[in-house]
Amino acid sequence: KRWGTLLWWQYVGSGFVDDGCPAGQVLLHAAPQQKNELTLQLLFEELCERSATLDEFPKEATLVDSEPRKGTPWYLVQGQCGKRLPKLLDEAQEAMASSYWWHHKLQAAAAEAAAVVGHAPPERSEAAKFLSAVLDCAVVHACTGLG
Repeated sequence: KRWGTLLWWQYVGSGFVDDGCPAGQVLLHAAPQQKNELTLQLLFEELCERSATLDEFPKEATLVDSEPRKGTPWYLVQGQCGKRLPKLLDEAQEAMASSYWWHHKLQAAAAEAAAVVGHAPPERSEAAKFLSAVLDCAVVHACTGLG
């Protein structure tokens, strides 16, 4: 709910999205391997102050399978970059690992999050994964009432 409220201020409260999110203004996507469909549904309810409907988001239009079809987001279709992808990923990893952000901002955020959750700071190379895991746990626990 808290994340949805933050999103409301960012999008609806700022006027970027109209109150109530008229049909077609907000699209939903949850990767099936992440199992976060309930989180997405709850975020939509907070953001739009209403529930998503089957008329607006029919199962056939929101499920993503491995077969590309019209309307499937390009980033969900594997192999779009062909043989260039590994080289591009390596370039991105190098740029990230040599950046000020990686060496200072990300490491500081990981250390702060570790202190909050009672863990030792992660290895420098694991800082991003650690923050991702902390965020995933916080969202899942909040959405499922685990506290």
